[in-house]
Amino acid sequence: MRILQINKFYHESGGAERYLFSLSHLLEAHGHTVIPFAVHEKQTKQNAFQKYFISPINTDRVSFGWGGMRTAGRFLWSFEAAKKLDALLTEYPVDVAHLHNIYHQISPSILPVLKRHGVPVVMTLHDFHLVSPAYNLYAHGGLCTHTRRASLLHAVMHRCVKESRVASALCAAELSLHRFMKIYERGIQHFIAPSQAALNLYEEWGWRPPRAVVVPNFVDLHAWHTSPPRVGNVLFVGRLIPDKGTRILAQIIGLLPDVRFTIVGDGPDRSFIESLSRTHANVMYRGPLSLSQIQDAYRQCGVVIMPSLMQEICPMVLLEAYAAGRGVIASEHTSFKEFIKPKTTGILVSAGDAYGFAGAIQQIIDDHAVLARMGEYARTCAETRYSADIHYEKIIELYTSTLTPSKSE
Repeated sequence: MRILQINKFYHESGGAERYLFSLSHLLEAHGHTVIPFAVHEKQTKQNAFQKYFISPINTDRVSFGWGGMRTAGRFLWSFEAAKKLDALLTEYPVDVAHLHNIYHQISPSILPVLKRHGVPVVMTLHDFHLVSPAYNLYAHGGLCTHTRRASLLHAVMHRCVKESRVASALCAAELSLHRFMKIYERGIQHFIAPSQAALNLYEEWGWRPPRAVVVPNFVDLHAWHTSPPRVGNVLFVGRLIPDKGTRILAQIIGLLPDVRFTIVGDGPDRSFIESLSRTHANVMYRGPLSLSQIQDAYRQCGVVIMPSLMQEICPMVLLEAYAAGRGVIASEHTSFKEFIKPKTTGILVSAGDAYGFAGAIQQIIDDHAVLARMGEYARTCAETRYSADIHYEKIIELYTSTLTPSKSE
């Protein structure tokens, strides 16, 4: 089967990209051909199809002038993406297309192109962009509910995107236009929710994805090996942004001077974390790491901490922790409740409660028996629910169900 994988970034940027590359490798390992389509940036991984990739736009700051107008236009509809994808499909016909994060940079302008070429489409919902301009439901330091079953103008009034009325207005206009067109509903055969909690939140916010199925993310267990937990060591892996709880993490570190913390990742809060590692003897910041280095970091810890303030959908870090045989201490969001069994595979703490996290860590960090038991349950959970084999069967079944009779023969 020839499978088109479409995502705005084609480099390690976040959880969506880690899933994208893991899925591509899994499909190729089973003999399928994977063709990527994305934005071409300096960090883009070299590949045979990058001449069809589209030019990037700067979404960090929304400005007036030609650059701002170009950005706004691409948010709503990318003629370049449609043209480049048409050229790619003319040269390399595919059986099915799998969309990931296409918002802003690529836009749904590609959906009519896929339909014209007779390509069925599935899409993984990696965030909550289709129900809120604040795509991770996070703003102003906590859960953003301003557009929950309400007008998108509330997002503009409250500056829910980047604390900016201009950015909020642009994202609200983008969502309003695409809702009016019903372009996602009409152009996608199946929506994939990586968790039931995500699907429920979509419905609570006023939209239930049609033809939706729940298929959790996965981890390649063959690449992960368990080892005895290292007592006294806590690991944080993730994008360094306030949404992921970096400021809460700093408070927790200050409350536990005798506990060793290792931080892995990159992002806007990197300088803050680097400063933290210089002023706190119990902190080691290792920066962004390769997969083998990340696996080593898991082996060197006793437990993994996830103090996220945003609603996670199916965090890859949690699945990796389970694969490494490590329990997780995480925020008590609905999504984490679906993946973590309290006192079995981890501990849940109220989001933003630094004292609660510190207490949970103190409770188990030096108890080798508890850490080992959590790790065993976590690994079993990964093997029985989140393995590559299980995921492959579900994804291929979904792909096959979208094919026309001639393509499926």
